[in-house]
Amino acid sequence: MIRFKLLGYPISISYYFSAMLAFLLLIDESGAAFAGLMAAGCHELGHILMMWCLRCPKCSIRFTAYGIKIIQRNFGGYGYWRDFFIAVAGAAVNFLFFGLLTMLDICFPCWTLKNMAMSQLAIGAFNILPIYPLDGGQAVYSLLCSRCSLKTAGICSNICSFFFLTPLACYAFY
Repeated sequence: MIRFKLLGYPISISYYFSAMLAFLLLIDESGAAFAGLMAAGCHELGHILMMWCLRCPKCSIRFTAYGIKIIQRNFGGYGYWRDFFIAVAGAAVNFLFFGLLTMLDICFPCWTLKNMAMSQLAIGAFNILPIYPLDGGQAVYSLLCSRCSLKTAGICSNICSFFFLTPLACYAFY
């Protein structure tokens, strides 16, 4: 396990994550995997920067072969509005980098810049969908929790997720 700190937040990276990353970059000849990984890294950095800006209590961040997890030491979150801003920060950073890379691509046309810009847009757009496990769903849940009971917020969040997932699933199987 590789361990270090970023902005005071302990980060651990499993060897399986490193091996998976190396294998993915090794077999990808197009460079799309690198662009996607950079977009995912920017996305996670957006969450970390927002937590740092909001002076959230420290948590640990784990990179495993199954995904990236932010683990809070104190159960109960950071407060609904803080949770909302932390949830949307990742996609906001992706959209910011999409705009910057698109402007760079206009000035200096290059396939690599276009590929990186589209990866930023794809990661940001996917994560902002109001489907609960994704950042957009967590943002919707946080907003609902700030206005109504936890039970009502959970039900509304699940209904919202269902109405977004159903057409996506139908389209995927079509």
